[in-house]
Amino acid sequence: MRGYELCPAFQARTDLADKTTSQFPTSNDCEGLVRPSFRVWRICDIAAVGSSESRVRRVNRPAVTEVLSPLSSNSFAPPMMKRLVVIGALAIAVAAPAASAQRSSQRSGPIELGIDGGVSFLFASPTLTHVALPVQDFRLGYFLNEKAEIEPRFNINSLHANGGGVTTYGFEVGLLLLPHGDRVGNGIYLRPFAGVTGISVTGGGSTNSGNAGVGVGVKLPFEDRRLATRMEANYTREFGSGGMNEIGVLIGLSFFTR
Repeated sequence: MRGYELCPAFQARTDLADKTTSQFPTSNDCEGLVRPSFRVWRICDIAAVGSSESRVRRVNRPAVTEVLSPLSSNSFAPPMMKRLVVIGALAIAVAAPAASAQRSSQRSGPIELGIDGGVSFLFASPTLTHVALPVQDFRLGYFLNEKAEIEPRFNINSLHANGGGVTTYGFEVGLLLLPHGDRVGNGIYLRPFAGVTGISVTGGGSTNSGNAGVGVGVKLPFEDRRLATRMEANYTREFGSGGMNEIGVLIGLSFFTR
């Protein structure tokens, strides 16, 4: 084969080109001449690793994650949760007393307020008759249940003239037993009771005695069942002054709180 000799200048250029080209791999003609210090994904790497779509996703994923992570976090949750907690606490604070009052109202019984006038006969020597109309006693009844009511009652009377005076008083506690379970309904009741009576005379001292007895009566309600007429006959045993017996009749008016 016939040989050729290149001129020195052209030969130098050829040697320089060969030397420069030999410094880089020839496996991928898309490879960059200078490799950066960080990893770069390029669409031309499809043949080596995968599709360009997967490369784009891998390049963008950290950035997208960094952008979306604040949005997908619970940065807005704490204020909203605080508001919900405060609203819930206020609702409980408002509802609890109301519920407690309702339960207390359901557990407690109604109150019976009443006044009685009456006539009584004290069998002593001589026999004494006591008339007190329209009011003799004031009473306050509390229902333990539909068939039982505890009822204290009291009275006080005073008379003064010319620097002197007489005061009488009485206090007793009774337990009304309602067999029919209707506090204001048509039905009889039984009232055992015990109490004390006394008298005080200006300049003459005072005295008192205990007593106990039982009464039988009936309550007759009005149409709205908040008011009722009450009538009773009773027997009382006085323990002072050797003991005396008393028979009385009461008639009065009752008001029920509910």
